[in-house]
Amino acid sequence: MGYSYSSKLDGNTIKQNINDGIAIEHGRYTTILNNIIKNNKQVGIHLWTDYDDLQPIKYPDSKYSHNYTIKNNTVAANGKNIELQGTTDTVITENFISDSGVSVYLRQADINGELVDSVRDSIEYNDFYCTKPPQVNLALNQPTDANNSPETAYKAVDGDK
Repeated sequence: MGYSYSSKLDGNTIKQNINDGIAIEHGRYTTILNNIIKNNKQVGIHLWTDYDDLQPIKYPDSKYSHNYTIKNNTVAANGKNIELQGTTDTVITENFISDSGVSVYLRQADINGELVDSVRDSIEYNDFYCTKPPQVNLALNQPTDANNSPETAYKAVDGDK
């Protein structure tokens, strides 16, 4: 949905895509509401701005990604659930967000040397949940041996990262 604006994504099921579930580059004024976004390989909801040679000429009003509402969605088990890169003025509210290594990732974008932060974003009233059991370190404090430096082999299982 690159360069889209004033759009509404409501009541969809978006599952098992090879890349992102919802991907909007240089978009603005969009509502993402009441969707199920699950098991997408990279990002469930990916909103970003970046440098694009055609952007200043063909889409002069689309330099920045801004003004999204992400509300009442189930976003689960994606590579990252929600990623905003150089995206501002976004409200993430009343979502059920679960089972991902990264629930919400806000990061900076580089637009031809101009660094754009994800700012004035609001994350409120969401349920963050993990149904996966915690990982157990099965190697912790177990016996070790090594051909080289056997005197320090124990450090491989001491729990110190």
